[in-house]
Amino acid sequence: MTLERLYRDVYESPGDDRRRLVLADALLERADPRGELIMLQFQTHALARKRAKKLIDRHRAQFLGPLCNVVKHGSDEWRKGFLVGCVAHASGATADCPAWATVKRIDVLADRTAEVDLLASKWLRSLEEVRVLSDDETFWRGVHVAQTRVKVLRVLERTNRVRLLKA
Repeated sequence: MTLERLYRDVYESPGDDRRRLVLADALLERADPRGELIMLQFQTHALARKRAKKLIDRHRAQFLGPLCNVVKHGSDEWRKGFLVGCVAHASGATADCPAWATVKRIDVLADRTAEVDLLASKWLRSLEEVRVLSDDETFWRGVHVAQTRVKVLRVLERTNRVRLLKA
């Protein structure tokens, strides 16, 4: 089985640990650091956590792949070798990326022109929590927050995820 197929298996069933472990074995055979990361994050002792953090720091861009440019550096959370939480720019350009399949929490960075089509991604199948954030103080004082809320609500309704909208 190819690595591409093994990754696809994980993304199609993000809660299936057996698929992650099969992928980890295949990656370890190829000396790919993500295989080690997956195995380390199945362990609970401090040395494993410390080594996993070093691997993420060193190989973050490789692990994120196409999501690297939309996930805010330092906001990424990893479990069992995959991204589970982050702050992300609301770019729809990565909406078709299967790597979103393991993400449970996403904080969307919004501005006056916030595009929230990312939230409509079919790959955000593990999503449990959505929040909208903005660094722009005028965003929260103006009509932009209300407009963004409406956009987010429309997208979540369209994708049957309205239960995720946080007040």
